[in-house]
Parts: sequence; C-alpha cells; structure tokens
Amino acid sequence: MPTQHEDPGWGAALRSLPFALSPQLAGWRARKMGFSKLEGLRLMFLSFVVPLLLILVILTFLTGGEGSWSTLASRLVQGVVTVLGYAAILWRRKKPLTGATPKSVAGAFATGMFFSIAFAVAIALVGVALFFRGSRDIWIYGVALVLAGPCLALAAPSVGEVARRQQQLDDAGSDLDLLGALLVPVGEK
Repeated sequence: MPTQHEDPGWGAALRSLPFALSPQLAGWRARKMGFSKLEGLRLMFLSFVVPLLLILVILTFLTGGEGSWSTLASRLVQGVVTVLGYAAILWRRKKPLTGATPKSVAGAFATGMFFSIAFAVAIALVGVALFFRGSRDIWIYGVALVLAGPCLALAAPSVGEVARRQQQLDDAGSDLDLLGALLVPVGEK
C-alpha cells in the first residue's frame, strides 16, 4: 500500500546525539522535542550504539594484563554468541508484523527492533567479557564490534526496514500504514 507520508530520516536523532548516552536520556529528549515515534526509535537505537563505542574508548586505557583464557576459547565463545545473535535477528526479521490497529503494528515494530538490538549488543558485550577474562588486548572487543555491526545495521529502524515491514503488511493483505503509525508523536495514543 503506497503511503502519503514522508519518512523524516535520521536528522532529528543525529542532532540529538548527545542525548544518546542512555535510553532514559533519549526517551526524555524525544518526548521534550515532540519527536514522532519513528524519530524516537531512531534516537533510542543510537542510545544503544553510542555506549558500545564509548566502551571501546575506555577499554583502550585498560589494555594489557594477565588473562587466563586461551585465544581459541575466546574465539569459540565469540563465534557461538555471534552465530546465535545473527540467527535470532534473522528469525525475528522473517516474522511478519502483526496487529489490528496502527498502534499495535507500531508497537510490534518497536518490539522487534528492541529484541534485535539486544541480540546485537550481546555480541559486543561478550567481547567486553572476553577482554577482561582474556589477555586484555583491545582487538578482542574490536572484533566483537565488527561482528555486532551488521546485526546493529539489521536492527536499525531505517527507511528500508520500515519499507520492508510495510511490504510484509501489504503482502498479508493488511491496509495498515506502518509509517503513518510511526509518525505519531511520542507519548500520543
């Protein structure tokens, strides 16, 4: 179903980047600025990505040390968590959105995004754990970020993701407008 709405893009979220230090700050900013739900979701998404990058900065000061895990064990743990994370995100993306109202479909979209973010962040956080458990080489977390990157890209509430989900709704015979539902201001019913 063609939409009469225009996606606002990432501009508002990127201009609010200082508020992406935590999900609480991001939610407060989205409500204060009257963001649409989609703009709020994009800022919320950034509030999970920015701390992962800040962890990288912090870990650079903590490099070096005596670890007890072998490189092989670290690679195996990271590999298993990465495969499971990718599998969970791909499974979640295949599940079509469900809902009988615009609000429920927008909620299902947000829920899917948050689940996907959780799986992607888990990949990066395993890198943090392996950094501290292992040799404290920064590359361990760097690899985890590289592995988490595509998962985060799949989790992002991008223009393409909204269009893909709208196509799923259309293919299921729904006349609901996902973008229209996501352009409702944050906090509005």
